[in-house]
Amino acid sequence: MNCSFFIEEFIRECRDAGKIIYIALLDAKSAFDVVTHESILRKLYIAGVDGLLWKLIHSLHMDSSSVVKFNGLISEPFSICQGVKQGGILSADLYKLYINNLLTDIEHSGLGAKIGSICCAAPTCADDVALMSDNPEELQVLINMAYNYSRRERYKLQPVKSVILPVYPNRRKQQEPSFPWSIGNSIMPIVSQTTHMGSYAHQNQMILIRCMKT
Repeated sequence: MNCSFFIEEFIRECRDAGKIIYIALLDAKSAFDVVTHESILRKLYIAGVDGLLWKLIHSLHMDSSSVVKFNGLISEPFSICQGVKQGGILSADLYKLYINNLLTDIEHSGLGAKIGSICCAAPTCADDVALMSDNPEELQVLINMAYNYSRRERYKLQPVKSVILPVYPNRRKQQEPSFPWSIGNSIMPIVSQTTHMGSYAHQNQMILIRCMKT
């Protein structure tokens, strides 16, 4: 909901100014499964988590193993060398810490969406990352920052599933942007509608319509 709020407010800001908004929605492949334990433990320590709490989180992830149970049979144990635990209480928060350096770098760059003096260039929750700007070149710089961070932290952004959504200031038929946004050497698809954080977005709508879950 908070991510949708920032996107909605920036859309309203640009609508009043008659500007087109460009939103990049990034898809990380198996994001929670590829977190490196050494990296997340280092980030925890830098963030001020130390002592017994750090040791507890360390013991939950380092030298851990698992088994597969199928039809009443249990496999031999195998080592878990990366990733945060599926369904773990701390997993989402640990991933937020894992990705936080990227968001900080984007904020400090001064690029991308702003509402007044407030930076809102990367409304994000865990692995759902959105990058926003009213300038296509700036958006490409932000995408490059996200791509370089993914390579440094050893996870993969998927070019086919990572898309660009242009949002227009009015409902009149608009010409599709010709700017070739890319992740690495792969061109990103430009779409007219998509979903993000349980919200539906269309290029001719001024707000995001939240999907109702039943």
